[in-house]
Amino acid sequence: MKIAPLLLALSVSAMPAAAAPRRDSHAFLEQGRWWGVNVSSLEFKEPLPVRPQDIDFYANAGAKSIRLPVKRARLDTPEKLAALDALIQRGTARGMLMVIDEHSYGNIGDPDIRDFWLRMGRRYRGQPLVAFDLQNEPKGGTWVSWGPDARDLIHALRKAGVDNQLILEWRGWSGFGRADRGEPPKRACESALCSLNRGGIFTLADLDPLKRTWLSPHRYFNRGGSGATPECRPYPATGPLGNSVKAARKLGMRLYVGEFAFGRAKTVPKTCQAMVDDIVAFFRTTPEVVGGAAWGWGPRWSKTYLFRGESIGDRTKSWDTENGRLIRSLWAK
Repeated sequence: MKIAPLLLALSVSAMPAAAAPRRDSHAFLEQGRWWGVNVSSLEFKEPLPVRPQDIDFYANAGAKSIRLPVKRARLDTPEKLAALDALIQRGTARGMLMVIDEHSYGNIGDPDIRDFWLRMGRRYRGQPLVAFDLQNEPKGGTWVSWGPDARDLIHALRKAGVDNQLILEWRGWSGFGRADRGEPPKRACESALCSLNRGGIFTLADLDPLKRTWLSPHRYFNRGGSGATPECRPYPATGPLGNSVKAARKLGMRLYVGEFAFGRAKTVPKTCQAMVDDIVAFFRTTPEVVGGAAWGWGPRWSKTYLFRGESIGDRTKSWDTENGRLIRSLWAK
């Protein structure tokens, strides 16, 4: 009897089967179509209440995503946190991606921002439909520091067990045209891609060990993209819009368009009407774009606000305005 082959066979049969690859519970987010609106109020010093039934108003119209601007210094009582919880719970129950946006325009390297997201991470851990927009249109620091600071923040959150989808904005108002300016080696950085690359960040994995971070460009279509005036200036896909896509492709990342606007409930300027079909088609057909949120919705905006999306009086008429129809055209399957 040959003992060695028998022992070998027994040892092989006794080996445990290889564990099946762990399924990524967040992978469905990459399928995209997370289009919706910004619902402003919680970021104001004197907010008007946003209620769970308000979330239903947007969900019933077809929105798949809500971006909730907040300021960390104002989420300072158990009652305010409970109100945020109620909105998050209603939205996720409706299958919506709920984006908590830290809207303080701060320096992403600020320790207070890290502490805030560690608290939010403990509060909403294990909820794939709750995403964190780490810092709205960050200021402070420099282009040189922004990329490494963003990486350090993300790594700190992951080390602490925060598993939520993260959304990253950059200096220069997070403008589409500031995603990649193709700076040569001897020129100072003026774009997100340059800052990341010079910080040794060349792929999504370099930035986020869990590979759950999206880039978030903002785009208002007036000259310069400030959103300070209502007219639209055409932006072909080869211009600033395309720059963000090219940057995302180089990094292996996706884009969530955190802010954009075509007009308001009362009117859409003719210059915007002339280009909006091309912009909607670009957003809908570009694989890197997973969704976004139109700016100017929520109860807090005045009657005269430039991008107020909701109709005065009967808000259900908001979806019948030209602006409402344009926004909803992004939500179509």
